[in-house]
Amino acid sequence: MSNFLYISNDYLSKNYGGRQNLSFLLQKVFRKILGKKFYILKLKKVSKNKIFDSIADSLSSNIDGINKLTKKNTIKLIEKNKIKYVFIEGSNLGSLCKHIKLYDNNIKIVVFFHNVETKFFLDSFLFKKTFHSLGVLIANYLAERKSCFYSDKSIVLTKYDKNLIYKIFNKKVNYVLPLMLEDKRKKINKFKIKKNKKYLLFVGSAFYANLKGITWFVKEVLPKIDFNLAIVGRDFEKFKNLFKDKKIIFLGEAKDINAWYKNANLIISPIFSGSGMKSKVGEAMMFGKKILATKKSFIGYERVKNKIGFECNDSQKFVEKIKKMQNKKKIYFSNIRKLYKINYSLEASVDKINKIIKNI
Repeated sequence: MSNFLYISNDYLSKNYGGRQNLSFLLQKVFRKILGKKFYILKLKKVSKNKIFDSIADSLSSNIDGINKLTKKNTIKLIEKNKIKYVFIEGSNLGSLCKHIKLYDNNIKIVVFFHNVETKFFLDSFLFKKTFHSLGVLIANYLAERKSCFYSDKSIVLTKYDKNLIYKIFNKKVNYVLPLMLEDKRKKINKFKIKKNKKYLLFVGSAFYANLKGITWFVKEVLPKIDFNLAIVGRDFEKFKNLFKDKKIIFLGEAKDINAWYKNANLIISPIFSGSGMKSKVGEAMMFGKKILATKKSFIGYERVKNKIGFECNDSQKFVEKIKKMQNKKKIYFSNIRKLYKINYSLEASVDKINKIIKNI
């Protein structure tokens, strides 16, 4: 195997989320497999001083840290280390994909899709129609189109995304690599909660799909059940005024989310839009928890969904299933945790990635 360059956005030093955690684990696995042949380039976001520059870069799909300087430095790194393979983590980096391919068509480029950015930002635009959200949608569509056109191989998380990419860009995806999650259950600290204080747990930052989903749940489901609702996620505390129900516990970005998982009666994921895989479902499995989730939330988990919880796509179904679980004392299921370890653990993913690298 020749030298391998891994390119990603530099967001690991900031707030962690599903995408950032997956990025960290992918880098860890690639470094383990490739050893000294592994090189990495992290792109820092570039602030735009002028509106014209921002618009021009967006229309040329120079987004998320890509500009003339980063393109130049990328080629220098490729030349210096005699790179023959490039792994681009994120279809939003299509402009760099094109630049590398035009520099040397013999370099093999693999693009990893965290989700279908075009679908993600289309949903975001439909949720809040502004000139800014429209601009972001156009920029990401152009970038993703370049990723599809100039890459040699592509990897997605789900068959849903595979089909969606073919539908939008007429691009055949080569590999489906499910989400991987580092095992955190063994690191749980002691946690005290009032007796008889049963609660459902929702985990996720306050971006449009999560905000829309949990707002719907609070309005349509929570008043009809005898459970508290713990909401854990970055920036959700900013929306306290939208939720008047006293049964809601706002935790913001909790320091010890593992303890909240451990003590939850059920995990919920009322998500109705987006693509990719929902890490909250995999995390629920990691902690051996039953999960009530929409069809959209279970994308990528189709093989196991009937063994880990229940699909609920309307308020009636959510209420029905929650009430059935209301008096159940058992809140940990070892068979669910076993399914996580077999399918979505870090260890389970190493062999899958190794096979992909050998086939590039």
